[in-house]
Amino acid sequence: MKHISLTTRGTSVQSSILLGRGIASRAAELLETTQFSSIAIISDDGAPATTNVVMSALSVPENRHLRLPGGELCKSVDTLSRVWEFLSSCHLDRQSLVLAIGGGAITDLVGFAASTYMRGVAFVAIPTTLLAQVDASIGGKTGINLGGTKNMVGTIRQPLTVIIDTEALSTLPTRELRSGFAEIVKHGLIADKSYYKRVTSRPCTDWSAEELVEILVKSCQIKCATVEADECESGARKSLNFGHTLGHAIEALALRQGEPMTHGEAVSIGIHAATFLSRAVGRCTTTELEEVVNGLKVVGLPTSLAVAQAEHELLELITHDKKNIRGESRWTLLNGIGSCVWDIPLTGDLVRQAIAAVQPS
Repeated sequence: MKHISLTTRGTSVQSSILLGRGIASRAAELLETTQFSSIAIISDDGAPATTNVVMSALSVPENRHLRLPGGELCKSVDTLSRVWEFLSSCHLDRQSLVLAIGGGAITDLVGFAASTYMRGVAFVAIPTTLLAQVDASIGGKTGINLGGTKNMVGTIRQPLTVIIDTEALSTLPTRELRSGFAEIVKHGLIADKSYYKRVTSRPCTDWSAEELVEILVKSCQIKCATVEADECESGARKSLNFGHTLGHAIEALALRQGEPMTHGEAVSIGIHAATFLSRAVGRCTTTELEEVVNGLKVVGLPTSLAVAQAEHELLELITHDKKNIRGESRWTLLNGIGSCVWDIPLTGDLVRQAIAAVQPS
């Protein structure tokens, strides 16, 4: 089992990321559950196997388990209220523990509920998708969507522990595996050129279970180091937004149209757009842009929209991005592969060019 510690500088809060095959069955031992007065579990309906393993390991009865549909639609005010009501019905106190089992949407939602219920109870994430394991569950960002904008309401509160059981990946659909690789590719692009070259060297389905563990560890280390340097996103943590400005707009628009796409698919297209803009402002070369596009394609990720989308709708969603400052669109861009810069203001004309670059041919 691998153990990665995340200690924030400002608050000195320590979070443990535990990674290994079959470790969900050791949840009682790993979490030292005797220190908690009670436990409640919230899972998504796409993670029954891991949920059953954890409930058995912790001897949690069914009436202390809430099952929800996963995906972005669950990150709503109505579902958040339902989670609060469930925690209340379980009579949790401030010494209780809340577990979230499932994909990134569930960890976002439940993390937010736990961080606000009774002004904060202990929270543990057991992510079961690759995307959640390398990104959503690490770093303390929680939240829900509001008014068609992703993650508009939320908190930053570190989970006590993140248990990453790689056994969950053995049954993960290929589309979800690809989605997680978008964040893995991003980690290489913003922080480690050699890592980027490695993870884009073959299709995401061609890695063995042992190789995937190595990739998971490296991505978690990059994410943890970035969060440790800047927990509240005033500086270096903004690097993790690479590909997300247009990516979130694409994802939100697809959700609005009733044709949801995965977070990773949207981010992959956003990575293409952000690299296009990096080239446009002279921070990377045409060769590097081509390398990024080809790398995404090798992995199996999309680099353009499947169906043309209205420019004005994407621009409107970008204007509501929470990273904007005084109404000005701010972007994270590459400074060559393996490095990045953030808070870069861009003109509307450049953003329109980026949108055009990812429209279907």
